[in-house]
Amino acid sequence: MGSELGGLSVLDEETNVLVCQKIKKSNKLFTQYKYQNEYYEVEKTGEKIILRSNKSWFLDINEQLKMKCFEELSTTRFAPKLNMKDAQ
Repeated sequence: MGSELGGLSVLDEETNVLVCQKIKKSNKLFTQYKYQNEYYEVEKTGEKIILRSNKSWFLDINEQLKMKCFEELSTTRFAPKLNMKDAQ
């Protein structure tokens, strides 16, 4: 499905319609409703800025759990070798 959408603008309503049709056709659309996005804009040009997420995650851990993680890491063999000094 992705190759068929290459080059289309995420800001065009036609793109949204096409994506929804493809999802419906594959029977994977749970629900659909109108939603108006609010975009950040470049002050000088008024151009919309699309924020996108990337595959990452963050975890807030306490010091005790952090030390346990480092203990476990010290028993793991990495290739290339992990520099634990830089990790702390």
